[in-house]
Amino acid sequence: MYLESASMEIMEGKKFIAIGMLLLIVTQKLEAQHFEVGGSFGTLQYEGDIGGRANSFPGILQNKTSPASPFRSLYLGYTPPSFIQIRISVLTGSIQAADSLLKQSTQKESIKKTRNLHFRSPIREASLLFAIHPFDFICTELIWISKFSPYLLLGGGFFEFNPMGWYQNPSGPDGWVALKPLRTEGQGMSAYPDSREYALRALNFQAGAGIRYQLSSKVAIALEILNRRTNTDYLDDVSRRYIDNNAFDAYFGSATKQAEIAKQLANNPAFKNAGNYVNGFLPGSLRGSPASKDYYYGTSLRIGYRLGPVKDESMQRSRQGILDCFRF
Repeated sequence: MYLESASMEIMEGKKFIAIGMLLLIVTQKLEAQHFEVGGSFGTLQYEGDIGGRANSFPGILQNKTSPASPFRSLYLGYTPPSFIQIRISVLTGSIQAADSLLKQSTQKESIKKTRNLHFRSPIREASLLFAIHPFDFICTELIWISKFSPYLLLGGGFFEFNPMGWYQNPSGPDGWVALKPLRTEGQGMSAYPDSREYALRALNFQAGAGIRYQLSSKVAIALEILNRRTNTDYLDDVSRRYIDNNAFDAYFGSATKQAEIAKQLANNPAFKNAGNYVNGFLPGSLRGSPASKDYYYGTSLRIGYRLGPVKDESMQRSRQGILDCFRF
């Protein structure tokens, strides 16, 4: 009887300790949830029908025909009692690319360089991201290591764009013009019913990675790389086939300024050849490829500031055992 009673007391004691540990963990988690505000700056690059890499390998790699363009963003982050930060952000920047930057090391690159298409576009984006810190559970006595936290980024966004081309004006100053109103691939023309108009707003799926460094209990910095796969093939105004130049005269009016601008920016080889088509760039020939959507990606430095009071770190370190590992 004595042994049974002692055994029951031990079991009850273990339950009490387990419940106490659980309450302590939950308390830590609730105290650890916080908001964070901050901003980032960096560069955006594009991947699509214009320029591109010779091997066309998809992913977050530098496209040398898309010069890096600056961007800036602001964000509000919320860290619940877990290892995930929920982040809402807004971004403004731009992307650009040009076939003329290709080196013609392959036949495909030579064809694209002769095609000589180019564009630039502003980007305005709002996004929802989840930053997952899988190593926040790891304990170490080395303080400088504990200040680092690699993480993954997943989410999506809504963005606006407006592709533009550089018009070489024979009777006045050159300048950038919006490409969508020119209907460069016959969008909305009765002669090309398969070429539909595209929207200047689209969605993207975002995935990337980063590493955060905790400068203090309030301030952290991070390096990030983030890819944005979009649901549009018209970031660059290029997707399908060349159309007949006469279609621009029929739609905009013969010898009108709009028709002349459209002819130049829709088919550059023909424009450079006094309006005569060049073999390979005839009406109906491929101008781009609708097989895959465009995307853009960025690298950035992020700075964040934690809102609200922060618990004394010395109190956190005084807790024993595995509880010290729950650093949310």
